Amino acid sequence: MLGTALTEAGLVNYPTEWWHWSYGDRYWAHVTGAGTARYGSARN
Repeated sequence: MLGTALTEAGLVNYPTEWWHWSYGDRYWAHVTGAGTARYGSARN
């Protein structure tokens, strides 16, 4: 039930870590097909 709710809210799960959910970072962008991450490191 929790996984379904988080997925419907737009989060993605790291497959090897059931407790690790992500939104807006590089992994999220990769999984969702977003062109860029919404946030991340300020370093170049």
